[in-house]
Amino acid sequence: MSVVKIHVLHLDDEQRADVEERFAACRAAEHMTDVPGFRSVELLRPTDGQPHYFLLSRWDDDAAYCDWLAHGTTYRTMTTASVDLLEFDAVEPRHKQDLIIHILQLWSLSRADTNTMTTSITAGKCVIDVTDSGGPGAAIVLAHGFALDRSMFDGAIPASPDRRVITWDAPGHGDSPASDEPFSFWDLARDQLAVMDALGIDKAAVGGCSQGGFIALRTALLAPERVTALILIDTEAAALDTAETAAYQNMFAALAEAGPTPELTTALSGQIIGDHPAADTWARTWQTRGIPLGHPVDCLLNRDDITDQLPQIRVPALVVRGEHDHSIPPERQQQLRDALPGPSEVLVINGAGHSPTVTHPYAVRTAVDHFLTATTFHLQ
Repeated sequence: MSVVKIHVLHLDDEQRADVEERFAACRAAEHMTDVPGFRSVELLRPTDGQPHYFLLSRWDDDAAYCDWLAHGTTYRTMTTASVDLLEFDAVEPRHKQDLIIHILQLWSLSRADTNTMTTSITAGKCVIDVTDSGGPGAAIVLAHGFALDRSMFDGAIPASPDRRVITWDAPGHGDSPASDEPFSFWDLARDQLAVMDALGIDKAAVGGCSQGGFIALRTALLAPERVTALILIDTEAAALDTAETAAYQNMFAALAEAGPTPELTTALSGQIIGDHPAADTWARTWQTRGIPLGHPVDCLLNRDDITDQLPQIRVPALVVRGEHDHSIPPERQQQLRDALPGPSEVLVINGAGHSPTVTHPYAVRTAVDHFLTATTFHLQ
């Protein structure tokens, strides 16, 4: 293992030209090969999706990097993030930039001076674990997908001075204890409204990924006066068809019988996360803490079809789909597009699977920022 230092460079045109020239010269002369503890350096250039350069340098350990930094020169415009014990060579090049952006966003959030609070809220007969960024900004309330938790939004939809972000773990997921009684997505929508009540939030944009979207749609139907916009990521209004139900029943029966084995969790993470290093991370997480079975599965498999109720929803909606989502057919998101106000098209995140907030946080963040700016929703 080694230490990777990631710098994000905020440069003007003149500085960019200088960086390109110096980096090419360093590569040509194999510069720094005699620096103790140095292994390699890589420059990732701006793309249409992000405006910054990323400079990656790899070291034997932190001490070697700090010694070089103390005696060398670097751009004062750099912001540096350390990625400890990350075997970076194992990351496929096509995933590297998304992973870097995600790491930087998490790093910056961890150092932000915010009023972020984690608390437990009693909603009906359930105890819900909630993270609230606080602040006076307009509220966004987000619910996660099945088997994941509220961390799936870290980096993808961060708080800001004009935005208060609330995320919560459904019963049996993350830090929220399992429910002793069965529940439906309508019940979880009521729980979401109870969370808003407890936090003193009258109105909010609500959204989520997969089952989080099921909850958001039902929240908008239950309390239309409290929902200012919808953020719907890889979700649907339809119920499962017979073939889908049978496939899921077989998968969950295998998990109930054998437990969260590497084989079963790897298959599930491939479906939920997709072809991305985060899939391995979630598979290992489930092997340790298990998969939420019982009532959460019954809620997922027995949900009702609310497609015919969509015209009742009159708030703007953003509909997002991962290009390689194998959990929900694309025509289901097209139904949302056709029935809800606002979306002229389904926004496709290239390269993403069923959980783009995990694998492509920058792309999701950009789409949500543009949508909310255009929507100009306000906390009343």
